Amino acid sequence: MPRWVKIFLMVAAVLIVLLVVGMLIGGGQHGPGRHFSSMVGVDTAAVPTPPAATADQAR
Repeated sequence: MPRWVKIFLMVAAVLIVLLVVGMLIGGGQHGPGRHFSSMVGVDTAAVPTPPAATADQAR
């Protein structure tokens, strides 16, 4: 096996290990709730839309 392949595989293995360790230390929290963590206690309900115009009002 060429030397560059061995070096590439070693670097890839180190990066994978660092990624796994980082995910374990960081908690590995994924999903939509992750983006709202700073909005705890804030009402995030959607703003109601106004009623649709009737055909008579559109003229």
